[in-house]
Parts: sequence; structure tokens; C-alpha cells
Amino acid sequence: MLVRLAPKECEIMDLSLSSADLVTAFEHVLRLCKVREGETVLIFTDPRFPHPQYPPAAFAAARSLGAEVYIMVSQGDQSLDDRLVRAAWNHADMILGMSMLPRGIGSWMYTDTHNAALAAGARVLMVQEPFEVLKRMMPTEAIRRRGLAGAQRLQEARKFTSSPRPAPITSCARTGARRAISAASPTTQAVGTTGPPGWWPARRWRTAPKGCT
Repeated sequence: MLVRLAPKECEIMDLSLSSADLVTAFEHVLRLCKVREGETVLIFTDPRFPHPQYPPAAFAAARSLGAEVYIMVSQGDQSLDDRLVRAAWNHADMILGMSMLPRGIGSWMYTDTHNAALAAGARVLMVQEPFEVLKRMMPTEAIRRRGLAGAQRLQEARKFTSSPRPAPITSCARTGARRAISAASPTTQAVGTTGPPGWWPARRWRTAPKGCT
């Protein structure tokens, strides 16, 4: 027997399936971020965050891993230097940044509050893109290894050049680019997950694997 669903019923079904996919995706990423039973996970967001379904999905995923989870919703126009915000960030093992604060200067990733949390040993992951982007850029352990290996090769390449002129870089597929690599160039990694506690390099879910100078 076939049953035709009304448009609104179809929308409700699609939303429920999407929510299930979202929780599964967050659980996968949090496992890669080494979230463990008993750790404290802070989900930081604000009322103007464009994906309000993310915080509850991440909450469910972190709870399924045995973590103690808190969702902190800022006023939406406050500074991250607020004492309560800073205290919460400094005492979390893992922070999921689902916020566009501070507005007008770029991102919370470049604030003193974020840096203080890293210094206190937190692991931090930025989650801001639409779900279809997050699904396309889903990190894996293989991606993580590739990104770290690429950064290591760039680090080794710095030993053999002191010239600021761009050097050619060619991939296995014969695509290429030119990049200035010098002994003074810092090397970082972007692998879509967090690293060890206090690790600064770009930790953003939608980040493709790469080593950067």
C-alpha cells in the first residue's frame, strides 16, 4: 500500500533525517578530536548564528561519547573578554565555536579569550559552514595524516633554501604552484580536526588537508 505524504509531512521527515545525519557527523568528528568520557565540552554560540540546529546536535553527539556538555549562548553583541565567557573557555577540555563573534573584526579565533583557552590546554574547533559543505569536507584519520605529512615536507624543505623567491611545487597529478619558502617561514597544518591540547594551527571542520607556510 502506497501512502502519499502531504508537503509539510515530507518537510518534517526530511528534517528528522537531516538531524540524525547531523548528530552522526558530529559524533564522527568529535571522535577524531579525541573527545573522551568525563571530558568537559563547551559549545559556544550566539542568537545570530545561522545554523541553530548545530548546538543541539553537537550536544547529543558529545553526550553519546560520555562527555559533560554545556551550551553557552552569548548575548550576540558582547565581547569575548566577558569574565564569564573567559572562565568557561578556560575550564573546558574541548570547545566547539559556533559563533560569528566578535562581529566586525573577523573571528573569535583571533581573540585573547581564545588564546588564553589554548594556553590553559583546551582543544578548539570552529564549526560555521552549511551542512552540505561540512559533509563534503568530512575529516578522516587518513586526511589528518596527509595534512601532517605535507606540513612535515614543507618544514624539511625550509632547510634547503634561504631564497625568498617563489619555488615550484608540483603534485603527483602534475598540477603545480609557486610558493616562497624560506628558513624563516612558519609551517602549520590544517586537517579539519583538533590536535593536542593547546594546538593553534587552523582547526576548522571544513578545512581541507594541507600544510601551510
